[in-house]
Amino acid sequence: MRICKEKLWLIVGLFNMIVFTVAGVWCAAQRQDEVVLDEITVDDTRGWRQDDERYIAECTLPLPHRIEKGIYTVRLHYETKSGSYRIYYDCMPDGKHYPAVYSDEYELEPDQEEGSFRIWINSGTDDLILNASRKGAYKDSGDRLYIKSMELIRENGISSVYQMMKFCFLLLFLNAVFAAVLNRERLGQAIRDNRYVVVGLSCIFIISSISVFFHSQNEGHDLPFHLARIVGLGEELSRGNFPVRMQSAWNNGYGYPVSIFYGDILQYLPAVLYMMGTPLLYAYKIYQLFIHGCTVAIPYFCYKRLGNDRDIGVACTGLYCLCVNRILNVCLRAAVGEYTAYMFFPMILLGMKEIYAGKREKPSKYGWVILCAGMTGIIQSHVLSFEMVCLLLGISAVLQIRKTFRKDIFCSLAKSAAATLFLNMGFLLPFLDYSRQEIVILRDKSTFGVQGNGLSLYELFSMGTVGVGDATLSVEGVKGRFPEALGLGMILVLLLTCFALLGWQWEKTERRQLLFAIGIAGISLFMSTYYFPGNRLAAIPFVRNVVSSIQFPWRFVTVSIPVLTYAACLVFRKMKIVLPMEKTRCMLVGVCIVCAVQGLQCTDMIVRSTSGYVKYDGHDLFREPGTTMGGEYLFENTDLPEAFSNNSVLGENVAVSKVQREGNEITVACEAFDEGYLQFPLFAYKYYQCVDLETGETLPYERGDNDRIRLGLPAGYQGSIKVFFKSPWHWRAAEAVSLITLIMLVFYLVRMYRTQKGTWVKRRENA
Repeated sequence: MRICKEKLWLIVGLFNMIVFTVAGVWCAAQRQDEVVLDEITVDDTRGWRQDDERYIAECTLPLPHRIEKGIYTVRLHYETKSGSYRIYYDCMPDGKHYPAVYSDEYELEPDQEEGSFRIWINSGTDDLILNASRKGAYKDSGDRLYIKSMELIRENGISSVYQMMKFCFLLLFLNAVFAAVLNRERLGQAIRDNRYVVVGLSCIFIISSISVFFHSQNEGHDLPFHLARIVGLGEELSRGNFPVRMQSAWNNGYGYPVSIFYGDILQYLPAVLYMMGTPLLYAYKIYQLFIHGCTVAIPYFCYKRLGNDRDIGVACTGLYCLCVNRILNVCLRAAVGEYTAYMFFPMILLGMKEIYAGKREKPSKYGWVILCAGMTGIIQSHVLSFEMVCLLLGISAVLQIRKTFRKDIFCSLAKSAAATLFLNMGFLLPFLDYSRQEIVILRDKSTFGVQGNGLSLYELFSMGTVGVGDATLSVEGVKGRFPEALGLGMILVLLLTCFALLGWQWEKTERRQLLFAIGIAGISLFMSTYYFPGNRLAAIPFVRNVVSSIQFPWRFVTVSIPVLTYAACLVFRKMKIVLPMEKTRCMLVGVCIVCAVQGLQCTDMIVRSTSGYVKYDGHDLFREPGTTMGGEYLFENTDLPEAFSNNSVLGENVAVSKVQREGNEITVACEAFDEGYLQFPLFAYKYYQCVDLETGETLPYERGDNDRIRLGLPAGYQGSIKVFFKSPWHWRAAEAVSLITLIMLVFYLVRMYRTQKGTWVKRRENA
């Protein structure tokens, strides 16, 4: 049978190679002639229909020939007196893919008169439709939209890559199905042996991911910001910049150091997909599915090990993944950093448990590595979550101070801290380096109060019967507030814990662990309320900025959830000893059902209460000042609206003859009649280079008007100057340290695995 299977797989492999080659040649051979249309008038006296507060007109474009499917760049030259026009493309739906065209609504700026963006044509068509919309009455303006010329250029390379990527996913899926059929007996037996785990984790994944499976994306609070991060990463990667530091497309091309202040290692997945032609909406949805899958797998591994039981691992995973806090972060807040960090919190718990209470009262050999991996994941996902975790870890270490300073435990903690520092040096050094600038997020927060945003006891234990809300002060009442709550699942755990502590007999060590977990979770929950004296702490100079950087005290609910789940894990483990197996399983299944109902209800309330949000291209995000949210990474006195009104190279006593721009690289040919200066449409962050292309000399610059790069020029200067961003040598050295540390950790784990595997083999032979 083995020989037959080997031959069969050889045939399948050859077949895959042939099909892949044929598909590659077919995709690469697809071409499309450029379409150029002139003089398209959208008249405001006919063809308009009212839709809510907008008026919409459709204009069928006179195409010279059929347009095949692919990714197209649209270049417009237009004329309009108003900035209220938005356009998007569509085509007749008969017999075509739905939607037949992926197209964002593109706003036409009257001061620019030209624009460029991408659309996806999913089915070959002979009738492309231009839709124009505008707000307000159309008869009293006397305005019109006149498109001087429109070019549709098929991006053949990226279209072929996108089609091949979809084909490869299909081919991998078919191969997986074939492998499952070929090994159906072994696979079926494995599923039967682990049916509770397979069914449980599958249901948890489906329920936690259910909001992904509709065409639109519900409009979360921070969604535009994080979508812009993906687009910015994709653009910089396409220019060969790795790792990405300065994203050049932000703020109307002035640049934004979002990748320096916000870890984005995992965002490279959707960014690469976007770079390869995947529409932004679906790149983000794939990222969500990836995170949901990891947030099921990693907590299951951790809680299974903490509870020493697969059934407990499944129940705790359901409790953790389907809690109200996580669903709010995913669906309502679209807090990508926070719900990404969610999958690493259980690793912190497991690492600390392995260090403080390993087998034979000695730290586990893997504990410090697990703790390092969890801390690294949180640092690279969300720095504020890292601050809160460090605070709770510090409290935990102080409460266990005798154990903390035991030699073996202290050494494990020190190794984990050192490994975490070196592993993240490539992110932390640029972060700290840029923190020495006058950035908004680092300004003195003496007048910033955090206590008013805290939760009340009522909100903490409420049922969460609304799906929308915002950050408002507690004195304004509950209506309209962000619907943060523990949720029914966690309340059930607290009640069960009280019953277990009062009704069952506990060993001293077990009881201490449970009380310790409840105590740490209680401290975190107390800090999430307005009863915690946050404003008094914020008045202390040394801790003011740390406390105020949290912004919203209810963030502490996030770090309390994994600890409460660990408490549930301890209760479930005791339950398996105290109660019969059938009753225990019924209890665990009941907890999973409660969590599933809670998760579905909370998701449905949010999705049905929020507007749909669709972005395929996403480049217009950088033209909206609101994308930067609070502008935390801008200089303190930057006037962002002024930057959006002008992105030209300006000069005094200098004549500019030629300007070329690619991302944050600007080349200018100029001549100075007298002593003067040039101001570039780039914010004057550190480590920009101004180089004279003829002499190779690096010219010093300073912050000019509205924090632009200002370059002084002497009288009589004539030449070309190139301005670009370049990471300094010590950043590159830090990246090398991170890479070397990663390699060393991998070698350590491989060596430990081989040693442990050899020990298992010897034990079997001796037995």
